[in-house]
Amino acid sequence: MLSFVLSRRMSTRLTVRKLNITLYIHEGRLEAASGYVHLGDVLVGQGVIEPDVRLPTLTPEESFGHHLLRQRRITGLQLRNALRQQAQETLLFLLPQPDLDYDLQDARPLPVPNANLEGQELLTQMLAQQPLSMRTAYQLSDVKEAVSLEPACWQLLRWINGRRTLGRVIELAALPLEAAQEAARSLLQRGLIEQTPVLGLRFIVPRRLPLDSTKHPPGGIRANLFLRHIDGQRSVWDIREKLACPPEEVIEHLTKRRNVFLASGASAKH
Repeated sequence: MLSFVLSRRMSTRLTVRKLNITLYIHEGRLEAASGYVHLGDVLVGQGVIEPDVRLPTLTPEESFGHHLLRQRRITGLQLRNALRQQAQETLLFLLPQPDLDYDLQDARPLPVPNANLEGQELLTQMLAQQPLSMRTAYQLSDVKEAVSLEPACWQLLRWINGRRTLGRVIELAALPLEAAQEAARSLLQRGLIEQTPVLGLRFIVPRRLPLDSTKHPPGGIRANLFLRHIDGQRSVWDIREKLACPPEEVIEHLTKRRNVFLASGASAKH
């Protein structure tokens, strides 16, 4: 879902429920993160402030960093660097966590200085450092310049089409797992491939026809079977595993029949 939000340059506040961690995103740029590491600890670790600096009583509109900035205890550059480190540490903590429930809310841009990190670029760099999930699907990035790659990278790249999972791509490429993982990381680091956003959508619901409609969109047996299992509470992966259908088929159901399905990145309540 984070890849979906960043690649489409959306503005939102993404909150991970159980961890109470919030990412502040504006037009695809990560402006700040809260709930994991305190900004004061980051500033102390960077040697910008002393450990005995007391946290003042702040209004809901104020932040600790901008309070220190107004008091001239830190500079704008020091605050931005601390916010960037805070955001990066938060992402590094979140990425390996499995099955996180989240909420999306409208958000206004934060006051400057903020972290102002190019979200998709940062996410790609960090994903390249994490163990790559065999269930994730990748697509080719919009790269127009010529590239020169190792044979293993080309062998992997030729099977990536935005629909196959990494596990399926490695199987088709007939590469050893370790060599294939290294090739995939190299492609990610160079920005040649990116996650397919559609498989990151957590919950899906059927798009309802008007009550007075007598038309029913035509569909095959498999498509109608997929529709029967959509209840707004099960994820795409849950339905896929229950029906034992390949990811390519799931993506076709979601993208080719837009008059039947509506993908929703919101919480299960929606």
